[in-house]
Amino acid sequence: MVVTVRDQGIGIPAGKEGEIFDRFIPSSETKTGAGGAGLAICREMIGAHQGLNCAENRPGGGAVFCPELSSHPSPAVPRTGEDSPASSHEEAAF
Repeated sequence: MVVTVRDQGIGIPAGKEGEIFDRFIPSSETKTGAGGAGLAICREMIGAHQGLNCAENRPGGGAVFCPELSSHPSPAVPRTGEDSPASSHEEAAF
């Protein structure tokens, strides 16, 4: 499954394409004051599901981000404690 997100910002600064998914590396060119964690969180989430992240500049401005999730999900991790489903519910395979 691929999700495409397009923005209309300034795009990815030249030479920074490999850094945008690093933690706490906000672009000095955006001047938004953002902490630089959002794309790093995306990388961790998509990577945990054996997926891929891609990002590139759009012609005419902005950027496009295309996280891709694997069609073969990883084995479910059993939950215990308060966050586990009620015993009357059956777990569904996705």
